[in-house]
Amino acid sequence: MRRCCRTAPSCRCPCETICGTDIDDIFAYTVVKSVRIRDHRLGCMHLFALLGALAYIGIYTLANKLAYLEFHTPSGTVRFKLQQPTVDSCDPESPTCDDAFPETSDLPYCCQDNCTSVPDDPGGCQCSYRPHFRNYMCEYTDGDSASVLSSGDIFVVTKTRVQNEVVNGACLAKYAQSCSKLWTIESQSSSFVPGIESFTLLADHAAQVQSLDWWQQARDLTGFLFVPKAGPAQDALCASRTSYADPVPNDWGALAHEAPCYIEPDHPPNSNLDIFKLQDLLVASGIGGQGLDQESFAGSGHSVRYEGMTIMMNIHYVNTRPWRGVVSNSGYYFYELSGLSKNAYGQHTVIPEAGAFTSQSKRTVKAFHGILISATVTGNIGVFSFNNLLIQLAAASALLSVSVVVANLTATSCLCKHRKYYHHTMVEQTPDFSDVDRLESKTMDELRQICSSRNLPLGGSRETLVFRILLDEAEEGPGNADAEAAGASFHSSSSQASPSQAQSRPRTAAQAAASSGTGSGNREQPMLVQGRELMNQRLLD
Repeated sequence: MRRCCRTAPSCRCPCETICGTDIDDIFAYTVVKSVRIRDHRLGCMHLFALLGALAYIGIYTLANKLAYLEFHTPSGTVRFKLQQPTVDSCDPESPTCDDAFPETSDLPYCCQDNCTSVPDDPGGCQCSYRPHFRNYMCEYTDGDSASVLSSGDIFVVTKTRVQNEVVNGACLAKYAQSCSKLWTIESQSSSFVPGIESFTLLADHAAQVQSLDWWQQARDLTGFLFVPKAGPAQDALCASRTSYADPVPNDWGALAHEAPCYIEPDHPPNSNLDIFKLQDLLVASGIGGQGLDQESFAGSGHSVRYEGMTIMMNIHYVNTRPWRGVVSNSGYYFYELSGLSKNAYGQHTVIPEAGAFTSQSKRTVKAFHGILISATVTGNIGVFSFNNLLIQLAAASALLSVSVVVANLTATSCLCKHRKYYHHTMVEQTPDFSDVDRLESKTMDELRQICSSRNLPLGGSRETLVFRILLDEAEEGPGNADAEAAGASFHSSSSQASPSQAQSRPRTAAQAAASSGTGSGNREQPMLVQGRELMNQRLLD
């Protein structure tokens, strides 16, 4: 049955009931009732816990770590070019540009007049001032000849060994049954590239994130070379250049006079491409002060200049900054290098003699050792993410809940003097529901008789009467023989009272206070429950 008001205020639903049920009961709003404990110790501890949770989420996670952003790793391409040192850093392709190679007499790894030749190693010599490693003749080489390019990598040659070989005709004879050596070495020589540390490396690269439609190239941004804290050589590099502690462009912050630091690369005239001295790259990769003249892998007996090494170069593109989020411009990038001096590296090239292959054919074998620089474009490109923000807010809510749990545990467990009082205030205990079956088996009249014998209100449904009796038994002790007996003999008693008479019977002060929601402290919480039941019953009536 649907009963609707003919006239109703605009702020209320025109229907008071739905299928006989009050609409306020159907759409009732449930809220948790809180207890306010007047103890400054608990209040201060809870406040500090809340502030700590808010500081962790708001300051550290959101403002510093930018957890509300979604980060993407870019991909890209890298192009290198090696150039020999020139006078005033001029363009070596210009006819008027002269090279600025160092003199071999000033290089400790080059053979000098006072060094002793090694017969079984053409081009090698032993010098008294460098007894641990073998020296070699130094031959000037330009940047194009001293480098081998590949996709994203560049191989910088530091040592060359050239072998001229001729084929063994006996091995090519018809029906040859054996061959002791196919190629015979006619001559060979080894040499170092002098002043390779003073060569310069040009780097050009670009990065993109396709999903964000984000694309940038090095010539349009500001770049830096990161110098880690590894030793005196790194500190000296930071002190010799204008270096910064923060790589964000246009907002440098404090200058750095020692490692770690960020230094700006050099640029060619009328260009924003990056140029680095190879010596600076070696230092930034963590190589010690001896550089290429330190020992290679264990048991080699040769220097890194002789065996070669590997440098891993990561080019980080970034468009965010802690405490500021996404920077206003398109971002910046920085180079991070890692040197593997124990990882020897070399390449071999075979150059056959022109013409048809015959029993007299010759070839040239060139073995190169040097520095392999392998570059990878990476980084963090951040964009606002509503989902990430919701996750952080959910984490904040969980931390706030933890602060409440900590305060509750402190109140009920740690504060020895008042913990029992706090526990009694915070925890409301229900009656024992094991007696529900016993009371449910009774009729309404029997339940009212029990309530009458206990001076309890007689109105309400069966569930209200049962719950009222359970509350009273929980407060006064389980079982009331007189009340049970009175209920059992209800129909045979000649002095039975009507419900209205039972309600008008006088009650004790404690019982009257209990029915009105007041009374002694040990009855306060159950009586609050009883008061709510009575209020609901009156609304239903």
